[in-house]
Amino acid sequence: MTMNDDVFDAKLKHIGDSIDKVREEGRLRGERQEKDTAEIKGKLDDLATTSARHDERIKVVETGVKFNRELIWKILAILATTGAVVEKIFN
Repeated sequence: MTMNDDVFDAKLKHIGDSIDKVREEGRLRGERQEKDTAEIKGKLDDLATTSARHDERIKVVETGVKFNRELIWKILAILATTGAVVEKIFN
């Protein structure tokens, strides 16, 4: 081999090593992206579950408020009726 062949082989080896390095970096980057994507998907799933729980809690509170509002009106109607009866008894 001549000096030029040795230099050429060294340059080819350097290029091959650089290609291998880029491939490895790309593989690692892909693995990180997959991990990050899975982590984000998990967080989104957690948020969706939390949101669904909050929606259920809101429905329970709305139902409770509606029930309490109806109960208060019934109590006020009873008190008004009782007040009218008591007023007729004492007058």
